[in-house]
Amino acid sequence: MKKILTKNKLIEAYFDYRKSHSDSDYWAWEEVDVKLIKNDPDKAWQVILKLLEAAQDDGDLAYVAAGPLEDLLVYHGEKIIDRLEKEAQTNHKLRFTLSGVWRNKISEDIWKKILEWRRPEKLTLSEPYFGEGWEKRKVK
Repeated sequence: MKKILTKNKLIEAYFDYRKSHSDSDYWAWEEVDVKLIKNDPDKAWQVILKLLEAAQDDGDLAYVAAGPLEDLLVYHGEKIIDRLEKEAQTNHKLRFTLSGVWRNKISEDIWKKILEWRRPEKLTLSEPYFGEGWEKRKVK
């Protein structure tokens, strides 16, 4: 897993793949959405946090929500839910991004917790997150 060692390159290539679906960036999608999500939930969680931090627009957040975040919760919800809940206390991007996660095959218990941690304003990914003043938004 040499590519995970260069996390910034992985993050950049992951979002480049979202925009272009270029064969040259496919490795990043495969590394995150296939290898890490299924085989290494601890590293996958760290990469998801980096993806959220690096997201430049609502499309990036939606891509993380419908991809690695949702899949991580499907495959390893029990293992990561405590970390997710702790992070959601202060990470408004995570709470917003949770609004783009679909239930899929997420267990009932995990799904109930996710619903509790979505943004309190019930803002969904159909409403813009980025824009004037987005960085000043606070989670209550």
